[in-house]
Amino acid sequence: HRRGIRHIKLYWRLRGPEFAAAIGEAQRLGMRAYGHIDQGVMRMDSTLDLGLRHYEHLLTLDNNVLRFPEDADGFGAHMQRHYGGKTPGFVTVRLE
Repeated sequence: HRRGIRHIKLYWRLRGPEFAAAIGEAQRLGMRAYGHIDQGVMRMDSTLDLGLRHYEHLLTLDNNVLRFPEDADGFGAHMQRHYGGKTPGFVTVRLE
């Protein structure tokens, strides 16, 4: 930060306490924090509660929205009906 860095990207391997400490320090310094939060370590609801507002990689959105097996099953049926059996990630990859 002393050298002019104003943005930081927090990666998915950070656990709750480390994530909270990193975003807290970024906020204290007036930095803009971005999150790469896939792999189920931290979720959007938790990181939103900590103050994260900028997310990278739309591909990880489905991991945070489709939380229950019936959600994935319903979305899979929708994909089959409208996209000829492409996997759910197909749509988010194209959007990204």
